[in-house]
Amino acid sequence: MARTREDQINSLLISFVAVSLLTFAINQTFSSIASGNDSDFLIEGLTILKNRGYDSAGIATMSGIPSDGLVR
Repeated sequence: MARTREDQINSLLISFVAVSLLTFAINQTFSSIASGNDSDFLIEGLTILKNRGYDSAGIATMSGIPSDGLVR
């Protein structure tokens, strides 16, 4: 599914806000719970963090099926 220009700008703004918040809250934990496929958004945010020098970020996801377990 192609993302519109507005969706891309919104994703960048949200990523910027997340990075800004993390800048002020070093050594804090951030988490989010959502449904749907937001992997592109999460990867984009982690890329921004990586480019700023953060080395302790990651993604963990779960499918809707409990037997599938945790995916890192």
